[in-house]
Amino acid sequence: MIVILKCRKCRHELVRETATRHIVVSFHGERLDLHSKDATCSNSEQDSLYFLEETGTPWISDIIEKCDWTKGKLNCPNCEARVGSFDFVSQSKCACGSALLPAVHLVKSKVDTSFQDSNVLTSLKT
Repeated sequence: MIVILKCRKCRHELVRETATRHIVVSFHGERLDLHSKDATCSNSEQDSLYFLEETGTPWISDIIEKCDWTKGKLNCPNCEARVGSFDFVSQSKCACGSALLPAVHLVKSKVDTSFQDSNVLTSLKT
């Protein structure tokens, strides 16, 4: 399954997750199935945020580096709409208290989510 997150304002592709590269993660930093909730931990933040690996996409990594791995806002690289944020300074714990929440997140209401089956061929063979 290929997961694509796009800016809701301009439809610019922000994140493309594939079967071999997992970017969207659960509270515990594990691969998250976007069709189901994290069964090990219940937290209302999961309903409104997509947590990401900090090195998942180059544009996010660049912003984090510019802010010296502290805290900041994530704006769409195309239209500058705010789509999320990161905070490596004051990380919160998940509801079960066993893990720190991932520091980077996108706000679900600011992005469009689409799925593509990785088994479907995208080009026609002649």
